[in-house]
Amino acid sequence: VDSLEAVYALLGERVTAATVALLNPDNVVSGWSSPPSLAAVESLLTTGDLCCRLWWQDAIDQAQPVLADHPDFSPLLIMVAFSHANLGRIREADSVLAVVDTLSERLTTSERLLADWLRARLSGNRAEATLAIEQAYRIDPVGRGLHAGSNALETNRFQDALERLLSADRDSPCLRNFWPLWHGIAQAYHMLGRYEEELEVAREALERFPNVR
Repeated sequence: VDSLEAVYALLGERVTAATVALLNPDNVVSGWSSPPSLAAVESLLTTGDLCCRLWWQDAIDQAQPVLADHPDFSPLLIMVAFSHANLGRIREADSVLAVVDTLSERLTTSERLLADWLRARLSGNRAEATLAIEQAYRIDPVGRGLHAGSNALETNRFQDALERLLSADRDSPCLRNFWPLWHGIAQAYHMLGRYEEELEVAREALERFPNVR
């Protein structure tokens, strides 16, 4: 209120942060709320990259400093919740989702649906999980193909799983490091009896990820 210079500085940083996030070529930031600072952008991109590499604890550790300054930055909160869930820490994931719930009016549609999907999965409600992630997939088939395809595999909808997994961009900065995508596609082909295509995907995956047998 007392300093226009402070207002200009804060506004400038937020506009710059939002622009950097918007222009980033990686869809890891698509559908997320605008970051409050450049540090938040950097943390979001780095945390997203660590998640893509399945380095869940590193992702949690990376997010913490920015969350200490911006405890209501929902994209990082949701990534931390997913990381805890993938480490089997269900209580910790649920606690983070409880914080996300308090921000419901400020979440983007993508954030709300991802949080709903994770919450339903943690509680074992397959119907609600499917409803949430299918809505997210209809909004952003490229960005949410992996999530919707994984959910379809878990519910034995193998043709749907294949369609959704193939819609994901395997050459994006994120997914080119995410070997479970190829595993999921191969699984779907296998369950559909399309074994030659399964072998083709497996060979491509081994070329990309020679240490993941």
